[in-house]
Amino acid sequence: QNTPDPKTWMANQPSTEDYVIDFWYHDKSAVMTITLEDNRITVTRVGNNPSTAYLMQESTVTQGLLDELQTMATDESVEPANRLLKLQTPSAIEDARDMLSFG
Repeated sequence: QNTPDPKTWMANQPSTEDYVIDFWYHDKSAVMTITLEDNRITVTRVGNNPSTAYLMQESTVTQGLLDELQTMATDESVEPANRLLKLQTPSAIEDARDMLSFG
């Protein structure tokens, strides 16, 4: 149920200047955009009426992204100074999880 079918999402990097990836959902009801900046990572949605299927899959993808970010920030096999991600607020990832619709 929480695993997308093949070709559910189509990834697109609209610019080589910015660290932005658009994920187009197959039913074209919405697009999820992940933006990586120096001091923040944002996930936004473009679409006036996203389908229920889109919303559920968006939540699954976002949860997976948050899992990976959590690993990068807390991997005990890596010295804290050498970790790929340093959180300004220790609860930032859990706070983001709490805001998800289908968390």
